[in-house]
Amino acid sequence: MAKSTVPSSTADSSAVTVEVTASLGASPSAGAKDLALAEPSEGKNSSAGKKSSGAASDDGPGQVSAFLERLHGPDRPVLVFDGATGTSLQQMNLTAEDFGGAALEGCNEYLVFTRPDAVQAVHRQFLEVGCDVIETDTFGATSLVLAEYDIADQAFAINQRAAELAREVADAYSTPEKPRFVAGSIGPTTKLPTLGHVDFDSMRASFQEQAEGLLAGNVDLFIVETCQDVLQIKAALQGIEAAFAKCGQRRPLMVSVTMETTGTML
Repeated sequence: MAKSTVPSSTADSSAVTVEVTASLGASPSAGAKDLALAEPSEGKNSSAGKKSSGAASDDGPGQVSAFLERLHGPDRPVLVFDGATGTSLQQMNLTAEDFGGAALEGCNEYLVFTRPDAVQAVHRQFLEVGCDVIETDTFGATSLVLAEYDIADQAFAINQRAAELAREVADAYSTPEKPRFVAGSIGPTTKLPTLGHVDFDSMRASFQEQAEGLLAGNVDLFIVETCQDVLQIKAALQGIEAAFAKCGQRRPLMVSVTMETTGTML
């Protein structure tokens, strides 16, 4: 089951991004309008929502996500996500040395190792202005993309570290009145299975590895972003489901699809 929100235009107004939900368990409570996210379990007895920080809990059987408890709380808050991580990092005028050498220049995801201070500075900028949710620096952190920099074998570690950095900052800004949350960012990669750039099973396995790393770093939810290929979406959802099953945990999940104003995908 999927539900779209109001589309938001991109900078050049040539495409729109539509947020949809993926049903990964029980449906959210009736009437939810702001961000209708899949509920990871049916239980209502979790104490996760009573924590003073936004720290994620292991959303296993009988537990409810602290993020969903906040989203679907009595006051129905509008939860604001952060802006573009990559663009924010580019504005710092980082050098090849910051990225770990010329071979890694432009790999924003590797900055979680070489310049964690820069990554956390971006997170803080968004939290300072009131954002409720920050996204991990993992938009391109599947092994499929990292292979272009010869670091595919570090995919799990990069995702875990990125989640830990975001978690640390989010928890520092969280209060009982305004908890902050971490969304595990999963980008579309640089390959489209529909066009034969990569086989479906390889893409699914790459997404599973990324999701496992983000779970190990303790994200509150997942956001599969700017999807351009229905098969890519299917691979991501199956990979994340496999990670949930392997880790014995679940998280809320969002999917955003980028489409041309003509109604076709990119």
